[in-house]
Amino acid sequence: MNEAIEKELAEFSGINPLFKKDLIVLEKNENSELVEKVKPCNREFFRNLFNKVFWNTYSAMGVALVPFNSEYMVLIGNEMFFCRNTEQRFLRNIGTEKKFRYSGGKIAEYTSISFENLIFLLAMPLELMRNAEKISIAALKVNNDLMKFEGHYKKSLSFWKGNRTIKSPLEISALALDGALESMRYSLISSLASSLKIKLRDSFSTKNNFLGEIISQASKDKANPAQKYGYFSLSPYDISKPFLEENSPIIPLLQNIPLPKEPHYIWRENAKLCCSMHLSVLRKCFIKLGNDSGIGESIFFLNPSELPLIQSDSKKARQICLNRKREFEKSCEFNLPRMIAIRNGKPLFEQEEKQAEISGLSAGSKQSATGKLVFVESSNDFSKVSKGDVIFSRNFSPELVVFYSKCSAVLSETGGMLAHSAIVAREQNLPCIVQLKGVDLLKEGMRVKVDGTNGKAAIIN
Repeated sequence: MNEAIEKELAEFSGINPLFKKDLIVLEKNENSELVEKVKPCNREFFRNLFNKVFWNTYSAMGVALVPFNSEYMVLIGNEMFFCRNTEQRFLRNIGTEKKFRYSGGKIAEYTSISFENLIFLLAMPLELMRNAEKISIAALKVNNDLMKFEGHYKKSLSFWKGNRTIKSPLEISALALDGALESMRYSLISSLASSLKIKLRDSFSTKNNFLGEIISQASKDKANPAQKYGYFSLSPYDISKPFLEENSPIIPLLQNIPLPKEPHYIWRENAKLCCSMHLSVLRKCFIKLGNDSGIGESIFFLNPSELPLIQSDSKKARQICLNRKREFEKSCEFNLPRMIAIRNGKPLFEQEEKQAEISGLSAGSKQSATGKLVFVESSNDFSKVSKGDVIFSRNFSPELVVFYSKCSAVLSETGGMLAHSAIVAREQNLPCIVQLKGVDLLKEGMRVKVDGTNGKAAIIN
Protein backbone atom coordinates (compact mmCIF):
# COMPACT_ATOMS: atom_id res chain seq x y z
CA MET A 1 0.00 0.00 0.00
CA ASN A 2 1.25 3.47 -0.91
CA GLU A 3 2.47 5.42 2.14
CA ALA A 4 0.60 8.58 1.13
CA ILE A 5 -2.68 6.65 0.86
CA GLU A 6 -2.16 5.08 4.30
CA LYS A 7 -1.60 8.56 5.70
CA GLU A 8 -4.81 9.87 4.09
CA LEU A 9 -6.81 7.00 5.58
CA ALA A 10 -5.34 7.58 9.05
CA GLU A 11 -6.11 11.31 8.82
CA PHE A 12 -9.70 10.63 7.81
CA SER A 13 -10.10 8.28 10.75
CA GLY A 14 -8.79 11.03 13.03
CA ILE A 15 -11.27 13.69 11.87
CA ASN A 16 -14.23 11.37 12.47
CA PRO A 17 -14.14 11.02 16.29
CA LEU A 18 -17.84 10.12 16.31
CA PHE A 19 -16.91 6.68 14.95
CA LYS A 20 -13.60 6.13 16.73
CA LYS A 21 -14.93 2.98 18.44
CA ASP A 22 -16.43 1.57 15.23
CA LEU A 23 -15.08 0.03 12.08
CA ILE A 24 -15.14 2.92 9.59
CA VAL A 25 -16.19 1.87 6.09
CA LEU A 26 -15.43 3.93 2.99
CA GLU A 27 -17.06 2.98 -0.29
CA LYS A 28 -17.20 4.30 -3.82
CA ASN A 29 -20.73 5.04 -5.01
CA GLU A 30 -22.33 6.39 -8.18
CA ASN A 31 -20.83 9.83 -7.52
CA SER A 32 -17.30 8.44 -7.46
CA GLU A 33 -17.36 8.17 -11.26
CA LEU A 34 -18.09 11.86 -11.84
CA VAL A 35 -14.31 12.32 -12.03
CA GLU A 36 -12.00 9.31 -12.05
CA LYS A 37 -9.11 11.18 -10.38
CA VAL A 38 -9.91 14.49 -8.69
CA LYS A 39 -7.42 17.29 -9.35
CA PRO A 40 -7.02 20.10 -6.77
CA CYS A 41 -8.97 22.54 -9.00
CA ASN A 42 -12.07 20.36 -8.46
CA ARG A 43 -11.60 19.42 -4.79
CA GLU A 44 -13.43 22.35 -3.20
CA PHE A 45 -16.43 21.85 -5.46
CA PHE A 46 -16.79 18.18 -4.51
CA ARG A 47 -16.01 18.69 -0.84
CA ASN A 48 -18.56 21.49 -0.51
CA LEU A 49 -21.11 19.56 -2.55
CA PHE A 50 -21.02 16.29 -0.61
CA ASN A 51 -19.98 17.47 2.85
CA LYS A 52 -22.21 20.57 3.02
CA VAL A 53 -24.75 21.12 0.22
CA PHE A 54 -25.90 17.47 0.17
CA TRP A 55 -26.64 17.36 3.90
CA ASN A 56 -28.10 20.87 4.13
CA THR A 57 -30.44 20.06 1.22
CA TYR A 58 -31.57 16.73 2.62
CA SER A 59 -31.95 18.24 6.09
CA ALA A 60 -34.17 21.03 4.72
CA MET A 61 -36.33 18.33 3.12
CA GLY A 62 -36.64 16.55 6.48
CA VAL A 63 -34.92 13.32 5.42
CA ALA A 64 -31.53 13.78 7.09
CA LEU A 65 -29.68 15.44 9.91
CA VAL A 66 -26.61 17.62 9.31
CA PRO A 67 -23.56 15.56 10.36
CA PHE A 68 -21.40 16.76 13.23
CA ASN A 69 -17.86 15.57 13.93
CA SER A 70 -18.02 13.52 10.76
CA GLU A 71 -16.99 13.97 7.13
CA TYR A 72 -18.97 12.17 4.43
CA MET A 73 -16.87 12.46 1.26
CA VAL A 74 -13.13 11.92 1.40
CA LEU A 75 -10.44 11.84 -1.28
CA ILE A 76 -8.13 8.84 -1.00
CA GLY A 77 -5.50 8.63 -3.71
CA ASN A 78 -7.52 11.43 -5.39
CA GLU A 79 -10.52 9.08 -5.74
CA MET A 80 -13.88 9.86 -4.12
CA PHE A 81 -14.99 7.61 -1.27
CA PHE A 82 -18.08 8.04 0.91
CA CYS A 83 -18.30 7.16 4.60
CA ARG A 84 -21.03 4.57 5.15
CA ASN A 85 -21.00 5.27 8.90
CA THR A 86 -22.11 8.85 8.22
CA GLU A 87 -24.93 7.58 6.00
CA GLN A 88 -26.13 5.19 8.70
CA ARG A 89 -26.08 7.83 11.41
CA PHE A 90 -27.46 10.91 9.68
CA LEU A 91 -29.72 9.77 6.80
CA ARG A 92 -33.22 9.16 8.14
CA ASN A 93 -33.80 5.77 6.60
CA ILE A 94 -36.66 3.64 7.87
CA GLY A 95 -35.06 0.55 9.35
CA THR A 96 -32.91 -0.79 12.13
CA GLU A 97 -29.49 0.67 12.86
CA LYS A 98 -26.69 -1.31 11.22
CA LYS A 99 -22.99 -1.67 11.94
CA PHE A 100 -19.98 -3.00 10.07
CA ARG A 101 -17.48 -5.73 10.75
CA TYR A 102 -14.39 -7.18 9.10
CA SER A 103 -14.27 -10.96 9.22
CA GLY A 104 -12.72 -13.63 7.03
CA GLY A 105 -11.23 -10.99 4.77
CA LYS A 106 -14.67 -9.51 4.05
CA ILE A 107 -16.38 -6.24 5.03
CA ALA A 108 -19.94 -7.00 6.10
CA GLU A 109 -22.95 -4.98 7.26
CA TYR A 110 -25.14 -6.39 10.04
CA THR A 111 -28.05 -5.40 12.28
CA SER A 112 -26.80 -4.91 15.79
CA ILE A 113 -28.66 -6.11 18.88
CA SER A 114 -29.24 -2.86 20.69
CA PHE A 115 -31.82 -1.00 22.77
CA GLU A 116 -32.38 1.46 19.90
CA ASN A 117 -33.22 -1.33 17.44
CA LEU A 118 -35.58 -2.99 19.91
CA ILE A 119 -37.45 0.29 20.40
CA PHE A 120 -37.65 0.74 16.62
CA LEU A 121 -39.19 -2.70 16.10
CA LEU A 122 -41.80 -1.99 18.77
CA ALA A 123 -42.62 1.42 17.29
CA MET A 124 -42.45 0.42 13.60
CA PRO A 125 -46.11 1.26 12.73
CA LEU A 126 -45.68 4.75 14.20
CA GLU A 127 -42.37 5.23 12.33
CA LEU A 128 -44.02 4.29 9.03
CA MET A 129 -46.76 6.88 9.64
CA ARG A 130 -44.16 9.51 10.45
CA ASN A 131 -42.24 8.63 7.30
CA ALA A 132 -45.36 9.09 5.15
CA GLU A 133 -45.88 12.51 6.75
CA LYS A 134 -42.25 13.49 6.03
CA ILE A 135 -42.64 12.53 2.37
CA SER A 136 -45.81 14.64 2.07
CA ILE A 137 -43.99 17.66 3.52
CA ALA A 138 -40.98 16.98 1.30
CA ALA A 139 -43.27 16.90 -1.76
CA LEU A 140 -44.46 20.45 -1.03
CA LYS A 141 -40.89 21.68 -0.60
CA VAL A 142 -39.69 19.91 -3.76
CA ASN A 143 -42.36 21.46 -5.95
CA ASN A 144 -41.75 24.86 -4.41
CA ASP A 145 -38.08 24.58 -5.42
CA LEU A 146 -39.12 23.38 -8.86
CA MET A 147 -40.98 26.66 -9.36
CA LYS A 148 -37.87 28.61 -8.29
CA PHE A 149 -35.56 26.72 -10.64
CA GLU A 150 -36.62 28.56 -13.80
CA GLY A 151 -35.35 31.79 -12.24
CA HIS A 152 -32.07 30.09 -11.35
CA TYR A 153 -31.69 28.84 -14.92
CA LYS A 154 -32.11 32.35 -16.34
CA LYS A 155 -29.66 33.73 -13.79
CA SER A 156 -27.10 31.02 -14.63
CA LEU A 157 -27.37 31.64 -18.37
CA SER A 158 -26.97 35.38 -17.82
CA PHE A 159 -23.87 34.74 -15.69
CA TRP A 160 -22.30 32.62 -18.44
CA LYS A 161 -23.11 35.13 -21.20
CA GLY A 162 -21.77 38.00 -19.07
CA ASN A 163 -18.44 36.26 -18.55
CA ARG A 164 -17.41 35.18 -22.01
CA THR A 165 -14.36 37.34 -21.33
CA ILE A 166 -13.01 37.29 -17.78
CA LYS A 167 -11.97 40.68 -16.40
CA SER A 168 -11.75 40.00 -12.63
CA PRO A 169 -10.85 36.30 -12.33
CA LEU A 170 -10.46 36.19 -8.53
CA GLU A 171 -13.87 37.75 -7.90
CA ILE A 172 -15.64 35.83 -10.67
CA SER A 173 -14.11 32.47 -9.65
CA ALA A 174 -15.74 32.72 -6.20
CA LEU A 175 -19.12 33.58 -7.74
CA ALA A 176 -18.80 30.74 -10.26
CA LEU A 177 -18.10 28.16 -7.55
CA ASP A 178 -21.07 29.34 -5.48
CA GLY A 179 -23.34 29.27 -8.53
CA ALA A 180 -22.25 25.74 -9.45
CA LEU A 181 -23.05 24.50 -5.94
CA GLU A 182 -26.46 26.19 -5.98
CA SER A 183 -27.20 24.47 -9.31
CA MET A 184 -26.30 21.11 -7.81
CA ARG A 185 -28.70 21.75 -4.93
CA TYR A 186 -31.52 21.55 -7.48
CA SER A 187 -29.97 18.40 -8.97
CA LEU A 188 -29.95 16.79 -5.50
CA ILE A 189 -33.59 17.78 -4.94
CA SER A 190 -34.66 16.22 -8.25
CA SER A 191 -32.81 12.98 -7.39
CA LEU A 192 -34.43 12.89 -3.94
CA ALA A 193 -37.86 13.47 -5.48
CA SER A 194 -37.24 10.55 -7.84
CA SER A 195 -36.17 8.17 -5.06
CA LEU A 196 -39.18 9.16 -2.92
CA LYS A 197 -41.49 8.90 -5.98
CA ILE A 198 -42.72 12.46 -5.48
CA LYS A 199 -44.97 13.64 -8.32
CA LEU A 200 -43.70 16.85 -9.89
CA ARG A 201 -45.91 19.67 -11.10
CA ASP A 202 -46.04 20.46 -14.79
CA SER A 203 -43.17 22.86 -15.33
CA PHE A 204 -40.99 24.43 -17.97
CA SER A 205 -38.05 22.69 -16.26
CA THR A 206 -39.48 19.17 -16.47
CA LYS A 207 -40.90 19.40 -20.00
CA ASN A 208 -38.19 21.27 -21.89
CA ASN A 209 -34.92 19.41 -22.19
CA PHE A 210 -32.20 22.06 -22.46
CA LEU A 211 -29.72 19.43 -23.68
CA GLY A 212 -32.09 18.74 -26.58
CA GLU A 213 -31.77 22.38 -27.61
CA ILE A 214 -27.97 22.03 -27.67
CA ILE A 215 -28.13 18.89 -29.83
CA SER A 216 -30.64 20.49 -32.19
CA GLN A 217 -28.50 23.61 -32.53
CA ALA A 218 -25.41 21.50 -33.22
CA SER A 219 -27.17 19.69 -36.07
CA LYS A 220 -28.27 22.98 -37.66
CA ASP A 221 -25.06 24.94 -37.13
CA LYS A 222 -22.24 22.41 -37.18
CA ALA A 223 -19.71 25.15 -37.73
CA ASN A 224 -20.15 26.94 -34.43
CA PRO A 225 -22.83 25.79 -31.95
CA ALA A 226 -20.32 26.73 -29.23
CA GLN A 227 -21.25 30.37 -29.69
CA LYS A 228 -24.57 29.70 -28.00
CA TYR A 229 -23.88 26.53 -25.99
CA GLY A 230 -20.16 26.71 -25.25
CA TYR A 231 -20.73 25.81 -21.60
CA PHE A 232 -21.56 22.18 -22.45
CA SER A 233 -19.10 19.39 -21.62
CA LEU A 234 -19.20 15.60 -21.55
CA SER A 235 -17.34 15.82 -18.21
CA PRO A 236 -18.39 19.21 -16.78
CA TYR A 237 -17.28 18.50 -13.20
CA ASP A 238 -13.61 18.43 -14.21
CA ILE A 239 -12.65 22.01 -15.06
CA SER A 240 -9.17 20.90 -16.14
CA LYS A 241 -10.81 19.53 -19.32
CA PRO A 242 -12.05 21.69 -22.23
CA PHE A 243 -15.71 22.62 -22.63
CA LEU A 244 -17.58 22.79 -25.96
CA GLU A 245 -16.40 26.31 -26.82
CA GLU A 246 -12.79 25.07 -26.82
CA ASN A 247 -13.23 21.49 -27.99
CA SER A 248 -14.79 21.15 -31.44
CA PRO A 249 -14.08 17.35 -31.68
CA ILE A 250 -16.90 16.67 -29.21
CA ILE A 251 -19.46 18.39 -31.45
CA PRO A 252 -20.10 15.28 -33.64
CA LEU A 253 -20.66 13.25 -30.45
CA LEU A 254 -23.61 15.44 -29.42
CA GLN A 255 -25.89 13.58 -31.82
CA ASN A 256 -25.19 10.36 -29.91
CA ILE A 257 -26.24 11.57 -26.46
CA PRO A 258 -29.61 10.08 -25.40
CA LEU A 259 -32.08 12.55 -23.95
CA PRO A 260 -33.81 11.84 -20.62
CA LYS A 261 -37.55 11.19 -20.82
CA GLU A 262 -38.74 11.02 -17.21
CA PRO A 263 -39.58 14.45 -15.63
CA HIS A 264 -37.30 13.98 -12.61
CA TYR A 265 -34.33 13.18 -14.87
CA ILE A 266 -35.11 16.05 -17.25
CA TRP A 267 -35.04 18.46 -14.30
CA ARG A 268 -31.83 16.90 -12.98
CA GLU A 269 -30.06 17.22 -16.34
CA ASN A 270 -31.24 20.82 -16.67
CA ALA A 271 -29.79 21.56 -13.23
CA LYS A 272 -26.50 19.93 -14.22
CA LEU A 273 -26.36 22.14 -17.32
CA CYS A 274 -26.74 25.19 -15.07
CA CYS A 275 -23.85 23.85 -13.03
CA SER A 276 -21.87 23.47 -16.25
CA MET A 277 -22.50 27.14 -17.08
CA HIS A 278 -20.83 28.18 -13.82
CA LEU A 279 -17.99 25.65 -13.96
CA SER A 280 -17.11 26.67 -17.53
CA VAL A 281 -16.67 30.22 -16.24
CA LEU A 282 -14.55 28.93 -13.34
CA ARG A 283 -12.33 27.20 -15.90
CA LYS A 284 -11.91 30.50 -17.77
CA CYS A 285 -10.78 32.16 -14.53
CA PHE A 286 -8.13 29.47 -14.03
CA ILE A 287 -6.94 29.76 -17.64
CA LYS A 288 -6.64 33.56 -17.50
CA LEU A 289 -4.68 33.50 -14.24
CA GLY A 290 -2.50 30.68 -15.57
CA ASN A 291 -1.71 32.56 -18.77
CA ASP A 292 -1.15 35.91 -17.06
CA SER A 293 1.23 34.40 -14.47
CA GLY A 294 3.08 32.08 -16.82
CA ILE A 295 2.02 29.02 -14.77
CA GLY A 296 -0.13 27.80 -17.65
CA GLU A 297 -2.04 24.51 -17.40
CA SER A 298 -0.29 23.68 -14.12
CA ILE A 299 -2.63 26.14 -12.42
CA PHE A 300 -5.25 23.37 -12.26
CA PHE A 301 -3.24 21.94 -9.37
CA LEU A 302 -4.40 24.83 -7.19
CA ASN A 303 -7.69 24.95 -5.28
CA PRO A 304 -10.02 27.87 -6.20
CA SER A 305 -9.44 29.43 -2.76
CA GLU A 306 -5.69 29.40 -3.44
CA LEU A 307 -5.90 31.49 -6.62
CA PRO A 308 -5.10 34.78 -4.80
CA LEU A 309 -1.68 33.27 -4.05
CA ILE A 310 -0.78 33.79 -7.72
CA GLN A 311 -0.86 37.54 -7.22
CA SER A 312 0.63 37.65 -3.71
CA ASP A 313 3.39 35.01 -4.15
CA SER A 314 3.53 33.53 -7.65
CA LYS A 315 6.78 31.68 -6.91
CA LYS A 316 5.16 29.79 -4.05
CA ALA A 317 2.06 29.08 -6.16
CA ARG A 318 4.22 27.66 -8.95
CA GLN A 319 6.06 25.35 -6.52
CA ILE A 320 2.80 24.10 -5.01
CA CYS A 321 1.54 23.26 -8.50
CA LEU A 322 4.71 21.34 -9.41
CA ASN A 323 4.67 19.34 -6.15
CA ARG A 324 0.99 18.45 -6.48
CA LYS A 325 1.39 17.49 -10.11
CA ARG A 326 4.05 14.93 -9.12
CA GLU A 327 1.85 13.61 -6.30
CA PHE A 328 -1.16 13.38 -8.63
CA GLU A 329 0.79 11.42 -11.24
CA LYS A 330 1.90 8.96 -8.53
CA SER A 331 -1.70 8.48 -7.38
CA CYS A 332 -2.73 7.62 -10.94
CA GLU A 333 -0.60 4.48 -10.66
CA PHE A 334 -3.06 3.06 -8.13
CA ASN A 335 -6.64 1.92 -8.66
CA LEU A 336 -8.11 1.50 -5.19
CA PRO A 337 -10.78 -1.13 -4.43
CA ARG A 338 -14.46 -0.20 -4.20
CA MET A 339 -14.55 -0.58 -0.42
CA ILE A 340 -12.00 0.11 2.34
CA ALA A 341 -12.38 -0.37 6.10
CA ILE A 342 -10.37 1.49 8.74
CA ARG A 343 -9.76 0.11 12.24
CA ASN A 344 -7.73 2.21 14.69
CA GLY A 345 -6.35 4.23 11.79
CA LYS A 346 -5.18 1.14 9.88
CA PRO A 347 -6.68 0.15 6.50
CA LEU A 348 -8.32 -3.21 5.91
CA PHE A 349 -9.05 -4.48 2.42
CA GLU A 350 -11.35 -7.22 1.24
CA GLN A 351 -9.40 -10.25 0.10
CA GLU A 352 -9.87 -10.84 -3.61
CA GLU A 353 -11.22 -14.21 -4.64
CA LYS A 354 -10.60 -15.75 -8.03
CA GLN A 355 -13.86 -15.53 -9.93
CA ALA A 356 -15.23 -18.45 -11.90
CA GLU A 357 -17.91 -16.31 -13.56
CA ILE A 358 -18.42 -12.74 -14.70
CA SER A 359 -21.25 -11.18 -12.73
CA GLY A 360 -22.36 -8.01 -10.99
CA LEU A 361 -25.35 -5.76 -10.32
CA SER A 362 -27.90 -5.40 -13.12
CA ALA A 363 -28.51 -1.64 -13.39
CA GLY A 364 -30.13 -1.44 -16.84
CA SER A 365 -32.86 -3.29 -18.69
CA LYS A 366 -33.72 -6.94 -18.02
CA GLN A 367 -33.07 -7.95 -21.62
CA SER A 368 -30.13 -9.93 -22.99
CA ALA A 369 -27.65 -8.90 -25.66
CA THR A 370 -24.72 -10.55 -27.45
CA GLY A 371 -21.86 -8.75 -29.14
CA LYS A 372 -18.11 -8.23 -29.55
CA LEU A 373 -16.44 -6.85 -26.43
CA VAL A 374 -14.73 -3.46 -26.76
CA PHE A 375 -12.80 -1.77 -23.96
CA VAL A 376 -13.45 1.97 -23.67
CA GLU A 377 -12.15 4.61 -21.28
CA SER A 378 -13.77 7.84 -22.46
CA SER A 379 -15.58 9.44 -25.39
CA ASN A 380 -12.20 9.53 -27.18
CA ASP A 381 -12.75 5.83 -27.92
CA PHE A 382 -16.01 6.48 -29.80
CA SER A 383 -14.56 5.41 -33.18
CA LYS A 384 -13.55 2.00 -31.74
CA VAL A 385 -17.16 0.95 -31.21
CA SER A 386 -19.33 -0.53 -33.96
CA LYS A 387 -23.06 -1.14 -33.97
CA GLY A 388 -24.01 -4.00 -31.65
CA ASP A 389 -20.75 -4.12 -29.66
CA VAL A 390 -20.72 -4.69 -25.91
CA ILE A 391 -18.64 -2.02 -24.19
CA PHE A 392 -16.60 -2.48 -21.01
CA SER A 393 -15.19 0.36 -18.91
CA ARG A 394 -13.53 0.24 -15.51
CA ASN A 395 -14.83 3.71 -14.74
CA PHE A 396 -18.61 4.20 -15.08
CA SER A 397 -18.36 7.85 -16.08
CA PRO A 398 -21.24 9.97 -17.47
CA GLU A 399 -19.34 10.10 -20.78
CA LEU A 400 -20.30 6.49 -21.52
CA VAL A 401 -23.75 7.57 -22.72
CA VAL A 402 -22.28 8.70 -26.06
CA PHE A 403 -21.76 4.99 -26.86
CA TYR A 404 -25.38 4.04 -26.20
CA SER A 405 -26.48 4.78 -29.76
CA LYS A 406 -24.07 2.05 -30.97
CA CYS A 407 -23.59 -0.55 -28.25
CA SER A 408 -25.92 -3.41 -27.33
CA ALA A 409 -24.89 -3.65 -23.65
CA VAL A 410 -22.68 -2.00 -21.05
CA LEU A 411 -20.30 -3.58 -18.51
CA SER A 412 -18.43 -1.70 -15.79
CA GLU A 413 -16.19 -2.63 -12.87
CA THR A 414 -17.63 0.27 -10.86
CA GLY A 415 -20.93 2.18 -10.68
CA GLY A 416 -24.33 1.97 -9.03
CA MET A 417 -28.06 2.03 -9.73
CA LEU A 418 -28.29 5.82 -9.35
CA ALA A 419 -25.33 6.69 -11.57
CA HIS A 420 -26.17 8.88 -14.56
CA SER A 421 -25.04 6.21 -17.03
CA ALA A 422 -27.22 3.58 -15.31
CA ILE A 423 -30.32 5.79 -15.32
CA VAL A 424 -29.88 6.51 -19.05
CA ALA A 425 -29.33 2.78 -19.74
CA ARG A 426 -32.67 1.97 -18.10
CA GLU A 427 -34.44 4.68 -20.10
CA GLN A 428 -32.82 3.37 -23.29
CA ASN A 429 -33.78 -0.24 -22.43
CA LEU A 430 -30.10 -1.21 -22.57
CA PRO A 431 -28.64 -4.12 -20.52
CA CYS A 432 -26.08 -2.72 -18.09
CA ILE A 433 -24.09 -4.55 -15.41
CA VAL A 434 -22.03 -2.61 -12.85
CA GLN A 435 -19.74 -3.62 -9.96
CA LEU A 436 -18.58 -6.40 -12.24
CA LYS A 437 -16.54 -9.27 -10.76
CA GLY A 438 -14.35 -11.57 -12.81
CA VAL A 439 -13.14 -8.85 -15.18
CA ASP A 440 -9.79 -10.65 -15.53
CA LEU A 441 -11.66 -13.21 -17.63
CA LEU A 442 -12.57 -10.57 -20.20
CA LYS A 443 -10.44 -10.04 -23.30
CA GLU A 444 -11.13 -7.37 -25.90
CA GLY A 445 -12.54 -8.79 -29.11
CA MET A 446 -14.23 -11.85 -27.58
CA ARG A 447 -17.97 -12.33 -27.98
CA VAL A 448 -20.02 -12.12 -24.80
CA LYS A 449 -23.65 -12.54 -23.88
CA VAL A 450 -24.94 -10.05 -21.29
CA ASP A 451 -27.99 -11.10 -19.26
CA GLY A 452 -29.76 -8.12 -17.75
CA THR A 453 -32.00 -10.37 -15.67
CA ASN A 454 -29.38 -12.01 -13.48
CA GLY A 455 -26.46 -9.59 -13.93
CA LYS A 456 -24.16 -12.14 -15.60
CA ALA A 457 -21.97 -12.04 -18.70
CA ALA A 458 -21.03 -15.30 -20.47
CA ILE A 459 -18.14 -15.72 -22.88
CA ILE A 460 -19.35 -17.15 -26.20
CA ASN A 461 -15.91 -17.62 -27.79
